[in-house]
Amino acid sequence: MNKKDEMLSDQESQDLKEISIGNILRKKRIKLNIKPEEVASYLRIKLRDIEAIENDDLSKILKHSYVPGLLRSYANFLKIDARIFEKKIKLLHIESNTHNKKHQLLNIGENIDLTPDKDIFLNFSIISTLLFFILLSIYNFVENKSANISSESLVEELKKID
Repeated sequence: MNKKDEMLSDQESQDLKEISIGNILRKKRIKLNIKPEEVASYLRIKLRDIEAIENDDLSKILKHSYVPGLLRSYANFLKIDARIFEKKIKLLHIESNTHNKKHQLLNIGENIDLTPDKDIFLNFSIISTLLFFILLSIYNFVENKSANISSESLVEELKKID
């Protein structure tokens, strides 16, 4: 394919502005004789997501915040002019994943202090004490068992002597 084929003509561009994103992608994919499975494989997404995009049913895509990126990737794959899509994606009012991550990171510091808790010494002390008593109990159990064995063996030895 040469550059002329890759770029859409002005008339095609004007026509594409009037139809939905899904229709644009489907028509271009069909024109290039590409199967939906090939697109899904290339973009590494599920076939049902390709179908949802082409049917303009973006709510079926599980990770809705990735939709703008998927649309851009799909358009790039089909070599569609990105300028057309940027305007259409903005009209969808879907926040990009980057924006969502920034929002989540900002929210972390609002209510939660990320510094270590001051009670960490108290927690460490309690856990250490519990661990000490558990190990001490195990040690005493083993020692008492061996002491019982030696007492029994002493009694048997005394009986043999008598």
